[in-house]
Amino acid sequence: MSRIILEGINPVIPLRKKEEKPLSHHFPSMEKLSNGEIVLCCKELEHGMNDPSGKILLFRSGNGGKTWEEGISPTCHDEISYPGKGYLMAHITELKPDELISVYAIIDTDKNNPLFNPETDGMQPATIRSCKSFDNGNSWEPPRDIAFTSKDIIVPGKIIKLPDGTCGFPCEMHDHWVGGYKEGSCSRFIKSYDNGETFSEGNIIAADEGILFGDARPVFTGKEVLIFFWTLDLVKMKDLPIHYVSSIDSGVSWTKPAPISITTQIMSPFALSESLMVAVHQDRFSDNPGLKALLSYDGGMNWNKSTEITIFGAGSKPDGTNPFAQFDQFQFGYSSLLKTGDNSLLVSFWHAAGSGTSISVAEIRIKE
Repeated sequence: MSRIILEGINPVIPLRKKEEKPLSHHFPSMEKLSNGEIVLCCKELEHGMNDPSGKILLFRSGNGGKTWEEGISPTCHDEISYPGKGYLMAHITELKPDELISVYAIIDTDKNNPLFNPETDGMQPATIRSCKSFDNGNSWEPPRDIAFTSKDIIVPGKIIKLPDGTCGFPCEMHDHWVGGYKEGSCSRFIKSYDNGETFSEGNIIAADEGILFGDARPVFTGKEVLIFFWTLDLVKMKDLPIHYVSSIDSGVSWTKPAPISITTQIMSPFALSESLMVAVHQDRFSDNPGLKALLSYDGGMNWNKSTEITIFGAGSKPDGTNPFAQFDQFQFGYSSLLKTGDNSLLVSFWHAAGSGTSISVAEIRIKE
């Protein structure tokens, strides 16, 4: 039976000194480039996870994630044009060697209120923008709003390249600070037919009244793409089993959402073969909370708890299950995975560090 080995954990952001003001860092997202470099974007805040302000940082590693240097953020133009606005998250995808594309959410920031409404869980409004780089992210073209719009708030996932040459990204649709949903809770797949120049189509891929399909994470098994969702009961504000949808026609059509055998928050999967998958997930509410990795032997439908290891353990769990109300009690989260070798992967995540939070990467290896 295969097993997961934790090889080590390396900081992306150096720990701050005691005399320095604590900062919070969240939402890390990675991409491995054709030249062997790894780039990582994350959000930096001064006032905790529910702060609607903050900025996007970019870091680069040329040695498989062991050390990192700060680079130029894809939001660099907007930081100059809109200095009062914050950001939710940013993702980078390599379209071809040297050509990168980033998608991110810029918030119409009200600094007098938290990002999420403590009474309704609604979110401050945001606009989705994209931009390209033609030198591996050492400089960025001016950004533009994506063409697709919704009456609700788009929370973007990472852009993926599809087998037919198109590209797109899954997104969580969020309700408004006041007034709730205008079009209903759902997840969409926002697609481009011109190599990311425009994103004009946003079809619904998962929807159910009173259910949030969030933090969508795609994984490829051959020509099939599966998207796994953190799934939340919006009435009880409690996690449901992770659900997934799949497409065999490059996102033209999708199966109906179906549950898998694990109930947890964000799950980041990676297919090692047609049947063997590894995933990192956020186990926040068990008696042994932590960021954990485990294996599936049937393509992600069932997950073997006997293979589970803890990457980062938390000292306590939140005092409630509402993720928007308990944001600042979380001690870890938002994992992403990429392959660095035949049986080696890199895991990025944020975690508690002193009186703030920081970003680290863990090296894991799958041993047969």
